[in-house]
Amino acid sequence: MNSILLVIVYVAVGLAVCAYLIRMVLNSKDRLDQRIEEFRQEQEANQGKAFNPYMALAELYAEQEREEAERKKRRRRS
Repeated sequence: MNSILLVIVYVAVGLAVCAYLIRMVLNSKDRLDQRIEEFRQEQEANQGKAFNPYMALAELYAEQEREEAERKKRRRRS
């Protein structure tokens, strides 16, 4: 009798874990689909323009430098 109850508990816990993992997978799929759609829209908006990864990287570095300069200015004022 005890072993049957234990098996039922294990099966219930296993089903709960499986349901949780399936939910996580579906949420990840939805997020990925959304990112893909945003990427496609961005590509359509930039149609005819060649994507230059080096230019994009340079823009990221420039933005980072601006943020660091602003932080340094704030520290000097304090």
